[in-house]
Amino acid sequence: MSDYNEKIISSLMHTCGGVGIGYISRDLIASYGGSMVAFVGAVILILMNQVVKFGLKKRDFSWWMGNGIWPYLATWYMVWVIVINV
Repeated sequence: MSDYNEKIISSLMHTCGGVGIGYISRDLIASYGGSMVAFVGAVILILMNQVVKFGLKKRDFSWWMGNGIWPYLATWYMVWVIVINV
């Protein structure tokens, strides 16, 4: 598999995770507070990192930062802002 396809797969996986955690963030904040949301978000991010490492055989942190962490956090924030404003 080419590096370009691996980047797209990783970004899409992390974007889907960001949508999921962004959607449930509103309910988690109302029930448990912001620290629980941060904890659950970090756990999901770490689990997704393990899946990407296993499936795509990528180990470099800078690669994961650009193709995983930033898409995840940006999507999480955008979805969370939309959900709390609707």
